[in-house]
Amino acid sequence: GLFPLESSNFAVGQIIIWNRHLTSAEVDQAMGHLQSLLDGTPSTLMTLSPTVSVPAARAFPLDNLTAWFKYENFNSTSSTWPDTTGAYTMNVTAGRVESAVEAGFGATGELGSIRGFMTDQ
Repeated sequence: GLFPLESSNFAVGQIIIWNRHLTSAEVDQAMGHLQSLLDGTPSTLMTLSPTVSVPAARAFPLDNLTAWFKYENFNSTSSTWPDTTGAYTMNVTAGRVESAVEAGFGATGELGSIRGFMTDQ
C-alpha cells in the first residue's frame, strides 16, 4: 500500500462476504443486521442451515453468501477463525489477536470482537 510501515490497532466483530455485487436494498438489509448488533435490537433468529442463523427481522441477502465470520466462532487457542458456512478459516500468521467482549464504541450493550494491537506485530 501507500504506507507499508504504518500499523494500527483493530477490532472486528463480523466479516460477511458475497461473491456478487449487492443491490442498494441488500446493502441496507446487511447494514440493518449490523446495526441491530450495535443497538441491541431484539430479534428472532431464522435458521438457514445447522450452522447459519440470521435475525428474521434483519435478514440480509443469502444468495451467493461466500463466507460469514462471526466473533463467537473465533478460536483463541489455535488463533483460527472459521466462517459459519464451513468453507473457509482465517489463520493468524503474524502477531497476536484475542477475543474480547466489552461495552462502548457506540453500542448500547456489550459487543464481542476479535482485536489486535500495534505492539503485537
